[in-house]
Amino acid sequence: PLGRSLGRSGSTSTFMEGRHRSSGLILAGRGGTPTMKVSELVTRARSALGKGIKYRMGSGGMDPSGTTPAGLDGALDCSGFSAWALGFSRQSKDPFYLKVAGSWVNTDAMVLDAKDPRGFLARIPQPKVGCLILYGKGWGGHKVGHVGIVTKVSDPDPEGTRLPLRVVHCNSKSYRETGDAIAETGPEVFLKAGAIYVWPDFLVEG
Repeated sequence: PLGRSLGRSGSTSTFMEGRHRSSGLILAGRGGTPTMKVSELVTRARSALGKGIKYRMGSGGMDPSGTTPAGLDGALDCSGFSAWALGFSRQSKDPFYLKVAGSWVNTDAMVLDAKDPRGFLARIPQPKVGCLILYGKGWGGHKVGHVGIVTKVSDPDPEGTRLPLRVVHCNSKSYRETGDAIAETGPEVFLKAGAIYVWPDFLVEG
């Protein structure tokens, strides 16, 4: 089971109460945070594919130790999926998230986190496998934000630029078209909205 305590610089607060060391995660990183390998994250995210999970805004992602990210109603949204894949609950007692989102981990709060040194998400200039690809409400004309996990990137071009190629995410379009909200797709919906790339500070290569 996963249950991640996310330490913050200069703070003894935890992102989620409780830490389950039986997950095999190494206790390291900033503030004694357990780390997660990129390969573990990608495997965990892909394990939710093909489960017939429904899409519903605000559902799922509450129990990081669960075998499915969906809530009791069998439904999920993008933030809940990303939180579950990363091993923490989308409902936080962390002061930062309490202040900006009333304890709720959602895309707009993640955008603010990426801009704030107190957060656990850091913006990166180019995508890497394992990073989150993210946009907020109003970006590209979207009424709500969206987040997914990058699973494949291009080789660098002559100028060294990489692009995301595949993203695992929970989305209403996939649910309408296939009956399964979680899909591994191209990044077009994110790129059209001007999404940013963010890296969780407990995520390590490997």
